[in-house]
Amino acid sequence: MDEYNEKSITIRTISIIMTVMAFLITMLIYYAISDIDKGYRRMNDEMEKFMLCENYSLQLKGVSEYLTEQARDYVMTGDIVYADNYFEETEVNRNREQTIEALNSLVDNYISYSHLRLAKTNSYRLIETEYKAFMLAFKGYGVDPTLYPALDRVHLSPTEEALSDEEKIALAKEILFDEKYQKFKNDTNENIQISINELTELLETEISKEMQSMQSRLNRQRILVLIVLLLVLLMVILTWKYVVNPLTLNNRQLLNNEKLDVIGAREIRVFAHSYNAVFEKNRKANETLSYEASHDQMTGLYNRKAYDAYLEQIEGSDYCMILLDVDRFKEINDTYGHDAGDRILQKVADSMIKNFRGDDRSFRLGGDEMAIIMSNVKEDARDVIVRKAEQIKQILGTTDDELPNITASMGIAFSNSPFTTGSIYKDADLALYEAKKEHNGKYVFFSEELKKKNDEYQKTHKQ
Repeated sequence: MDEYNEKSITIRTISIIMTVMAFLITMLIYYAISDIDKGYRRMNDEMEKFMLCENYSLQLKGVSEYLTEQARDYVMTGDIVYADNYFEETEVNRNREQTIEALNSLVDNYISYSHLRLAKTNSYRLIETEYKAFMLAFKGYGVDPTLYPALDRVHLSPTEEALSDEEKIALAKEILFDEKYQKFKNDTNENIQISINELTELLETEISKEMQSMQSRLNRQRILVLIVLLLVLLMVILTWKYVVNPLTLNNRQLLNNEKLDVIGAREIRVFAHSYNAVFEKNRKANETLSYEASHDQMTGLYNRKAYDAYLEQIEGSDYCMILLDVDRFKEINDTYGHDAGDRILQKVADSMIKNFRGDDRSFRLGGDEMAIIMSNVKEDARDVIVRKAEQIKQILGTTDDELPNITASMGIAFSNSPFTTGSIYKDADLALYEAKKEHNGKYVFFSEELKKKNDEYQKTHKQ
């Protein structure tokens, strides 16, 4: 076994190597992702600003044209819907002012505010001009201006107040269609467009820089990906060579009931070596314990031959033997017949099989004497054995199968008892002899007291 401990790498070593590699891979991936993410965020910010510039430009132009259109349509037609649309936009939605303010914040740290301030000033002048046109048109069309609180700050001159309704409407039309109004509109749009053009030019420069930076990051990313692939490949090779391939091969050999190749990591090699030793021992044992040669035909339990063979191959000292004998079996045979006796033996055998582990071996030693050998069991398992004995006792006491109520006495002994006689069978037999004195399904554990009692009895009878 020492050769397997000295010449092969262990799974623990492989695990440490893989853990270190996984940590390195994780850190490399994290660095690469963070670097790319940082560049992406910067580029994304610049692109968003660029797109916002275009959107704000279109929005400003659209809102400006919309307000002019609503104001002109009202003074031309007197339809109050146009007025409502206009004041909803200027007093509620305020898209024009909000867009200018948004541009104001967007151009921060890029360009001066001079053109935007001019655009904002001209925008307020346009609104004041449009409000005055609305005031004239409202009075000309007989609409109460107080319905629109925004017009509270608009005051007509005495001359304008003295105009007739038709003249007020005509003046409102003139205000919205004259060159002065159009100049305000053109100046506002021109200043906004200049600001947007300057910002767009700067953003394009920033985007170009970020594109170059992103390309450098992508090149670093390619190198990191290559390193990660090499590390992963190394991990796969180590895992395949020392773990996966040996386990796959051993698994196939296990399924085919073959001996295992001793390859791979140290733990797998040691397991394969140990398994092969057990495999060889079991192969020899199975040749001896074939079913027909080793089982009792009536009860299905192992027979006396199997019992003797099994005792020869038992290793270790932690096992327990239970000898079981049906009470008054001869009387039952004589009273109910041999068929009933056979069925009783089968019932006892079934109760043994059902209440003990698959690793425990149950035997029919002859007649109504049966034995159970439990492996890997110490004396501290007495409570478990008592529970199993009680379960057997309960099963045998049932009469649903039209069999008479029967009991079985049991003698129990442990191989690691400090006061053993030297033969676990003799110890269990002595305990069984003590249990059968009462013929009431009693079970007795072999003990020092019982041994002394027997020794004294033997001395007395020899004298």
